[in-house]
Amino acid sequence: MTSAAPDLRTRLIDLYGSCAASVAGKLGELGLPPMEAATGYAVVRAKDSWSVESYRTARSPLHDYSIERRHAPWVTPADVQALGQVAEALLTEHSSTLPFYSPSGGRNWPLIRTADDAGHPPDFAVDGPDWVARMLIYPALRHHLIRGDAVTETAARFADEVLDVAADTALRYRTQSPLVNVVTTDGGPLTVGTVTVRMLDGVEQHQWYPNNPDYRMWRTGSATAEPPTALLEITSIGPRNNWFFPPRESVERLLLALALHGHEVGASIAAGARVPAWHGSGRWSSPIQAPVGSKDPVTLTVESLTDAVTTARHLDDRHIAAPGNTHDLALHRFQLGIARAGSADAIVDFTVALEALLLPYDADTRHGDLSSEPVKSTETIS
Repeated sequence: MTSAAPDLRTRLIDLYGSCAASVAGKLGELGLPPMEAATGYAVVRAKDSWSVESYRTARSPLHDYSIERRHAPWVTPADVQALGQVAEALLTEHSSTLPFYSPSGGRNWPLIRTADDAGHPPDFAVDGPDWVARMLIYPALRHHLIRGDAVTETAARFADEVLDVAADTALRYRTQSPLVNVVTTDGGPLTVGTVTVRMLDGVEQHQWYPNNPDYRMWRTGSATAEPPTALLEITSIGPRNNWFFPPRESVERLLLALALHGHEVGASIAAGARVPAWHGSGRWSSPIQAPVGSKDPVTLTVESLTDAVTTARHLDDRHIAAPGNTHDLALHRFQLGIARAGSADAIVDFTVALEALLLPYDADTRHGDLSSEPVKSTETIS
């Protein structure tokens, strides 16, 4: 939890409570319930099979963007004024860490403005408090109000998240990769440094399932032919005031390290976003060079994950994407081989990998020089 001035935290909590009451009042005026019935989907697994089944759930009417936009604004002028005042106080308290890098673009602000009153894009140099209000407080406010969770607990979480982001000296990211046929010991999460592998519940499995119509990811590789069972998460830190894109190589190296230790962990995409979820401009995803995976369940332990993380750190010094020596070439072709869907192509890759290991060293340089310029990522696993 942040150590910011209690008064500022209290004002953020009060702001959230007031805005939540305004939204509830507006929904009542429109004859809409605070939460409406909705249909959700989850993956249900049996011993040797799985299926997708529906269930009844509830969500805020504000999930429908057409409703949110058509009936804007949702908070009162007093709420908007309080938002601006809290933003000004927040900027005064954290002037050394604000602003942070964030693409503004042409955003709409339906909670606080009508669709016809989008206004100018926020510009910190022109109006600092307005930038803080619209680029820091507003996204967190909207994210939590739309979720429709209990106000008391959510208000405190909203305040702490806003204060933590305002005071942080860096920007934080989480890169995720869904894993197929993977289980963890006792079903609990495994964490080693910045790396976590955790099991997915049925709802999450469906969210990551490529056949889900709401799936907004790359659809590649046989590893995603069925819903994933677990999720690999790697946290990283980026610069506060510059564009940053967590490289997918961190996921690829860890999956390669697992394969080198004999764990056929299947994956095909990596997705990343800033932390918390409302911070930044959404989630990106891309295909990765990763193993096809085993048809049988693969069990991971803290020990096996620790070994893989240690190996992945050693791989940081390797130029696998553009090999410059025989050892890098062996790793490169091994990585290609475990990602092949066809066994014939995989055998060729593994054969080349073995041949690369058997190539003689250059007596002077003490390695087999392939005369290529290596390209190395700066991202490391810790």
